[in-house]
Amino acid sequence: MQRQLNLLPAGLRAVGKPFFLDCFRIFLFVSQPNLVMSTYGDLGTVLVTGGSGGLASQILRQLSASEGTTLHSIDIRRPTQPFDNVTYHLADLTDYAALRTVFEQVRPEVVFHTASPRFDSPKAIMNAVNIEATEKLVKVAKEFGTQSFIYTSSASVISDGKTDLVAADETYSLVIGAQQPEYYTHTKACTEVILLPIRATDTQRRP
Repeated sequence: MQRQLNLLPAGLRAVGKPFFLDCFRIFLFVSQPNLVMSTYGDLGTVLVTGGSGGLASQILRQLSASEGTTLHSIDIRRPTQPFDNVTYHLADLTDYAALRTVFEQVRPEVVFHTASPRFDSPKAIMNAVNIEATEKLVKVAKEFGTQSFIYTSSASVISDGKTDLVAADETYSLVIGAQQPEYYTHTKACTEVILLPIRATDTQRRP
């Protein structure tokens, strides 16, 4: 049975088996924080990475109104204003063993991967979190039977910082490498390059 989560124009989705992965770029979430996710029913057990951050907190807040959905967060720090119905796990996403421990306990059906360092973090940290940790997360999610993995990218991955974007959408090409002025954005784009082929392969297997 397919379950739709038509939250953004990019098509945020949650579907049944087999494993399904999707990316979406944040165009509207910050400007429309009251988008309602509670109308989509039971999503089962949901794990949100970076659960102490702003975007993740909005996702958790909206999902908390969904009956039957069990919410978990994983982050390296505790939230300043935790939600009563969310279980918070302290772990480093770059630590593969720590990830396996959390997934062993939670066994999420849906993962929202929003964790990301600040845009002005050292390049090594941006690489470790945005690229390497995401690869580890996908590997662990598949291992523990996660059905849906949603990676939050950034609208800036299609911007070179100079050209005006008119009616931009998901069909725009990634701006990466020497053409991308922001290293943070470069790492987000690199992660899409890694993940999108996985999405295409798994989508082809979807019934």
